[in-house]
Amino acid sequence: MIMRLVRGAALDSLKRYALVEAEAPRSYVRQLARYRAVLGAIYQLECDFGRSREAGCTPPGTANGAGAQGPGQFLPSTWAECCEGDPSVARDAIMGAAVYLVQRGAPTDMQAALNKRI
Repeated sequence: MIMRLVRGAALDSLKRYALVEAEAPRSYVRQLARYRAVLGAIYQLECDFGRSREAGCTPPGTANGAGAQGPGQFLPSTWAECCEGDPSVARDAIMGAAVYLVQRGAPTDMQAALNKRI
């Protein structure tokens, strides 16, 4: 599903949502800069770039029935394992997604990184 969304995603879709590359000097975010369409597709799928009114997406600080929260719909256990900051803050959540993907094989094997469960 995500790979289908990536093909249709605009390359600048993530920049409209949060300016990650400009604010984050972390090497894993720079590595994934060319894959911003993948990150954009994830955020479109999860919370429609912050426009979704579903629990966990809006308002910030809420969780859905599974406990996922923020624009990236991170479970607290996943967030604690790979991320820093607040999962309800777009910049933190996008950087968290970049870390999560790199820890699972991106950008070398993006398909495996998207499908690997923890």
